[in-house]
Order: sequence, then structure tokens, then C-alpha cells
Amino acid sequence: MKHRDRARSAALRAILDRLPPIGDTQSSPWVDLPVPPTVNEYWAAGRGRRIRKTKAGHDYARAAFNLAQRAGWAMITGPVKVEAAWYRREICTRGTCRDKISCGHKQPDVDGLIKPTLDALQRVAYADDNQVVEVHFWRIPLVGPTLPFVRVWVTAAPLVSYSQGAAPAPA
Repeated sequence: MKHRDRARSAALRAILDRLPPIGDTQSSPWVDLPVPPTVNEYWAAGRGRRIRKTKAGHDYARAAFNLAQRAGWAMITGPVKVEAAWYRREICTRGTCRDKISCGHKQPDVDGLIKPTLDALQRVAYADDNQVVEVHFWRIPLVGPTLPFVRVWVTAAPLVSYSQGAAPAPA
């Protein structure tokens, strides 16, 4: 097992331990997910131009499904608003770096985490990710020994008719 896989498994176990047991009547407005694989790890090219979900993508989607179910989420019909906060370390965690802040080891960008997170919540928070009409995603520095995670809120979006000029005009 690769080091990255062990870290994800540990993150998933830590999050599962904090959740209430399945069947608890009180549902949580948010769910903590492990950090998703990057888009390049989540999707891969199959034969020809066909894109398919990788094993890492399937594993992450299964974990997100289980975590959202344990949190008591119900599927939302209609437009959906998704808010997520990525709690991450701002310093390098590799032991070989001397300058832990500007060592050059790249972490994924926020935009590379949005699509895998939205895809993983399909069929548990909403039927299809085309229901998502609004997305807010924040990157928040993590302090302490906690493993990085993504906290997600999914709520029903207010019904707004964009054809009537409710959407802001592009600048």
C-alpha cells in the first residue's frame, strides 16, 4: 500500500470515529470527508477517448456515500447549494525538506478538489451533480496534528428564476 493510501485510510478512520452511529435520529448539517484524490487520480482515460473513474475514485465515492449516510443526510430534489471548507496544512509534511513553508512541494489547488467532491456526493445528497446551482469552496489553514479533511454542507438552493434578471450581470 502506498504512503498516500495509508494516510487516506487513516483520515477516513479518524472521521468515521467522530460520527454518530448509523441510525441516530439526529442528522448533521455537515459531513467531514477525507481529502479527495486529485482530478488526475480520480479519472483516467480508458480505451480511446472514454473517461472512466479509477479505483481511487470509486473508493472515495464509496467513503463519501457511507459518511453522508452515517451523518443522516437525505437526498435533496431540486436545486442544490454546496459549501465546502478544505482544512489543510500550509506547511510541507515531508520529512526531507529543510524549509517547510517554501519547499516547492505542491498541494492540489482548490478547483481540483471541487469536481471529485461533487461527484462523490451524487446519489446520497442529490440525484445528479447537474442539480448544483451554487458552490462555495474555501481553503482554511489547519493547525495541530489533525489530518487534512473537507467539511461539506449541502442545502436546498432557493428557487430563483435567472431568466428574469435575478443573476448578477457579468462585469
